[in-house]
Amino acid sequence: PFSARERLMRTKQVKLQHEDGRIQTVRRGAFRLEKTATWVVVPHGVVAREQPGEEVVPRLPSARETEVFKSWVLYKDQDAIVINKPHEFASQMGSKIPKHRAIDWIAQAMAGEEPVRLVHRLDKETSGAMILARNRETAVRLTSAFAEGHVRKEYCALVRGSFQEDEGRIESFLKPSARGPVVSHSQKIPGSQYACTEYQILRTQSDTSWLSLWPQTGRKHQLRVHCASLGCPVVGDSRYGSQDDTKRPLHLHSRVVSFPLRDGLIRVAAPLPIHMIAAQELFSS
Repeated sequence: PFSARERLMRTKQVKLQHEDGRIQTVRRGAFRLEKTATWVVVPHGVVAREQPGEEVVPRLPSARETEVFKSWVLYKDQDAIVINKPHEFASQMGSKIPKHRAIDWIAQAMAGEEPVRLVHRLDKETSGAMILARNRETAVRLTSAFAEGHVRKEYCALVRGSFQEDEGRIESFLKPSARGPVVSHSQKIPGSQYACTEYQILRTQSDTSWLSLWPQTGRKHQLRVHCASLGCPVVGDSRYGSQDDTKRPLHLHSRVVSFPLRDGLIRVAAPLPIHMIAAQELFSS
């Protein structure tokens, strides 16, 4: 498919091998295939050389990896899969993301010939419920549901400090910078987008708070930026919080996702990761 081809080219995995031994990386855009070149396609990060008429076999997950990946599945039917994404796994492959640490590669490798499509993303550092479509029709339907606000998402987070109000709504305009963090503005400026988050403080102890968050829009780093903008960065967020948090995992988890499918409304809850279970137990003691 075109999207798959573009992704392989973007991540520099499509190459041409010439008779003189030269290896040419095929970049996005137009190129001319020389008569002396044969395709060398490395779809899953495995070094391979292709002789004319010989097929390159892509890397597949090991038996151990397969069992681990299967353990992430929370819900599965003929249209969709919901997984509990671990933190530090990227939603999508990239030039700096190892393939076995990207959800789109993992899902596709597990599915084989069956197409699996991302319909939304979670930050690499964020864990929790993530939806994958198992066919084009469902991908289109779910993409529209996200755009029209029919998908309900609930996050839980541990933040430093406490908001002035126990519950409320955070509204601002977010603008991504070229290489730096997303910036929150009180008024719309060129290049910014409206963002809205509802929240409720569940418990405050010492200098930290446990809260629920309901994003009403889906902007990049929205929840992290909104918490930080009120002086309460998410624990473990070295980008928007303290540099002292570089060694702590991000305490932000996609706890519940509800979305419409042909059989009605599907609601899936994702268990907390170990580092957030430990934090929750401290609040319960």
